[in-house]
This record gives sequence, structure tokens and C-alpha cells, in this order.
Amino acid sequence: MKRINYLQIILHFIATCFFIFSFQFYAAIYNIRVFKLTSENGVENVLKNAEDYGITIIDMWNFNSSAFISSLIAIIVVFIISILISVKRKWSVWNSLIVLILSFFLSHFDFFGLYTIKKYFSPGYFIDDLLISFLTSGSFFLAIGFVILFSKYLNRLIDNQKYNLFKISKY
Repeated sequence: MKRINYLQIILHFIATCFFIFSFQFYAAIYNIRVFKLTSENGVENVLKNAEDYGITIIDMWNFNSSAFISSLIAIIVVFIISILISVKRKWSVWNSLIVLILSFFLSHFDFFGLYTIKKYFSPGYFIDDLLISFLTSGSFFLAIGFVILFSKYLNRLIDNQKYNLFKISKY
């Protein structure tokens, strides 16, 4: 029987975090006009005078919901990739399901909205143009996520893991 592998769960969960950060940056491109207005004029000013800036209720809804929706899409994409990797490498599919459930649970509590990680560890933080900043940061986090999922070294570590959650040692 295939076993639960805590190392796969941890690594795929970390990859999920990077995919979520990436998808949130890519989703921000859709709302770039609102981001530019708030960065130039301040959030409070734009919200109070939304009609003067040409912002509709739909724009505000898109601005607020895009991060949540992009997080869900990222979780599903990583889940599918994780399932495919698990089937190919003959790992337990339960590991991918655990990552999926954990990711959905933590996204509900905005665990992935960690402002400091996205702000200070993204290379786009140093770029003034918002479009290029979002593209750079999104690509950076997506690349890290793919490296974690497809790294031969990390996959060998998962394959060679001697201890797992449900294996009881004799020693």
C-alpha cells in the first residue's frame, strides 16, 4: 500500500503557496487601473470619490474578489499537477488530497494573503511600472513553484524518504 508522505505534503504545499502568490499577481493585472489610481491618489480618496475616477461597483467587486478567485484557481492547478506527479512516480494520491484540503482551509483564513512575503520577496517590488512589476513578480513566484514541483533532487528526496506519518519504527 502506498503511504502518506509528509515530505511530499510539505513540498507540494510550499509549491501551492508560490502558485497562489503568482496567480494573485497575474490577477492584479486585470485590475491595474484601480491599482494605479489607489497608488497615486490613496485608497481612501479613491473609494470616497469612485465616480470621479470612473470606478464602478463592478470594478470594486473585481478588485476585491480577484485575489480570492485566483487563489482557488491556483490551488486547483497545483492539485492537478500534484495528482499527475503522484500517479507518474507511484506515490499516494492521498498526499495531493491532503495538500488540497489544507490549502482550501488556509485560503479561507487568508493565510496566503501574507502581505510581507509578497511585498518584500518579490522582485517586482523594485520596479515602478505596475504592469512590469506584476508580470515579474508573478513569473518569479510561478518559476519557484514549478522548480519545487519538478525538481529531480526534491523528487528523489520524496522517493527515498524513510519515515512517514503512519509508519511505526521498530527501534
